[in-house]
Amino acid sequence: MPSYRLHKVILFFSRTHLICGVQCSIWPVASKSEQVIAKEKLECALVLIKKYTPVKFSDLVKDVSGVLVAGIPTFHGQYIKDLKLIELYDEFVIDPNTTAEELASTLIHEAQHGRLFRLGYGYDEGIRGRIEALCFRSERLFGSRIPNGIKIVENADVWLSGNYDERFTNKGNREAHLNALDNIDIPRWFKGLLLWLVQRKST
Repeated sequence: MPSYRLHKVILFFSRTHLICGVQCSIWPVASKSEQVIAKEKLECALVLIKKYTPVKFSDLVKDVSGVLVAGIPTFHGQYIKDLKLIELYDEFVIDPNTTAEELASTLIHEAQHGRLFRLGYGYDEGIRGRIEALCFRSERLFGSRIPNGIKIVENADVWLSGNYDERFTNKGNREAHLNALDNIDIPRWFKGLLLWLVQRKST
């Protein structure tokens, strides 16, 4: 099943809230208390973006159809092009150590992917590093404009000083997915299916 179809199924069963004008869906596997936490943290993050970088907030509303809290822990977030959807890893969102600033910077990063896709830029392996660099620069700009944003700036600087050509390759993405699958508790047969899909998608 293609990724966007799987996400459409997840969205169908998720509970959706309109937060700051953004459709935010939370995967119902989470407990009621976790759903409340996710909703409150999303609101805090979106308020930060809207208050301190209103242009970025306007772009987010324009380029993103919604936010889905779910996912396998490969990355904190990812942009689903076919649905114009930002997916956030649920445990990252509800983790008490995840600040509203960090959550907002992840939304900024993924919304930048949406904007670049809308402007006609692809995500081929040869340009992937440059695309990611633009997204991390958006995070850095956001961090420089908010109170308590020093950690956001420092994290972006770490990524911007790294080797993008090695990290953001098909091979690198496949390894990240495989490492993530090792860290989640799911039935062995289902993990085997996911491993096969990851290998197939990355070849």
